[in-house]
Amino acid sequence: MEHIEYPLGVKDLSAEVTKIKAAKPDLLCPVARPGDAKLLIRELYKQRVDLMGIISPGSPGWYEPEFVKDMDKLAYYVLDNVPWSTPRARSSKKPTRGSKNYIPESIWIPTPVMPIPV
Repeated sequence: MEHIEYPLGVKDLSAEVTKIKAAKPDLLCPVARPGDAKLLIRELYKQRVDLMGIISPGSPGWYEPEFVKDMDKLAYYVLDNVPWSTPRARSSKKPTRGSKNYIPESIWIPTPVMPIPV
């Protein structure tokens, strides 16, 4: 098991991803903000790091709607733990599917392995 840190506001994670690739992990458990999560997932894909998946312990980089929207299919292989409920769910009038304020309760895409084209 490796513990790899990087400075806040980093613009390039290639050195850290090289260390990850050398460690040959089955799973990656990163803590990241949205910008860092995008950098990390793009660099993992670019360096063709072979992972079974990414499991985040609830850091905001992985569950933010902008990450899911921007990363498209690369976001399919991330499992994120969000241990709190949304205050919106407690409101008396919950937005319905199709309304402009609707946010899905959860998104689950059952795909076990990230395919990396050769």
